[in-house]
Amino acid sequence: MTDMLDLLADLWPWLAMAAVLAAALAASGHAAIYKRDPRAAIAWVGLIWLVPGGGAALYALVGINRI
Repeated sequence: MTDMLDLLADLWPWLAMAAVLAAALAASGHAAIYKRDPRAAIAWVGLIWLVPGGGAALYALVGINRI
């Protein structure tokens, strides 16, 4: 059990980085494909990549038009 916790303690930064990278790739791909205005798409992709984790979350909350 202790070995598993040690392994998890060693791997969690890499797992978090992979999750943030996957979210950024998904959000920037979505913005590039579905935004009609190219300036808005470029702005969102820039925000997503310049604010790791927070940019993808912000795009998911306010960047997607749900109406």
